[in-house]
Amino acid sequence: ETRNPTLLATNYVSHPVAVWIIEASELRAAGMPPGSFTLSFKGDSVCSEIFQTVIIRDAAWQLAMEKCIERGLLPKAMHPRSPFFWRANNSWYIFHGFPQAVQDMLDKKSVVKCDFDLGSGIDVEELIEEKLAVCADVKAWEEGWSIRERDWLEPRLPLPSWDSLLCENSSQW
Repeated sequence: ETRNPTLLATNYVSHPVAVWIIEASELRAAGMPPGSFTLSFKGDSVCSEIFQTVIIRDAAWQLAMEKCIERGLLPKAMHPRSPFFWRANNSWYIFHGFPQAVQDMLDKKSVVKCDFDLGSGIDVEELIEEKLAVCADVKAWEEGWSIRERDWLEPRLPLPSWDSLLCENSSQW
């Protein structure tokens, strides 16, 4: 089976976006004066849909999993406390501080701004109650994590394919 080069798997979207969001969010703590920098994401309803169904969803699931671990809903042996372990061994862990950075964007308290609708977010407590509290192990959780509204995104024309964007970005280094 040949892969369509214009498609982007949704499970690969959040981490690269999180890097940008986290880096921008840390500038103030690094000494940048307030109001001197804004990271702006510009887009249309497609960007809104991507943020709502992928980025915000992944931030909510990461926070829900972190809360389940803190509350002891998963056996301790299943999750060493180190986020470095989580990132290396679990697809649900996107980036340290990612859920809070996304919440700050939703609350309009962030240097990261979007000119498209981000929606209202996801109720993490409801997510825990409905989906996660019933999971007795990480494998069951990861199966739930992998069930997404959409598995693939396809940039609309006239945008270049995802592969072309990656090549363009790589050639800038």
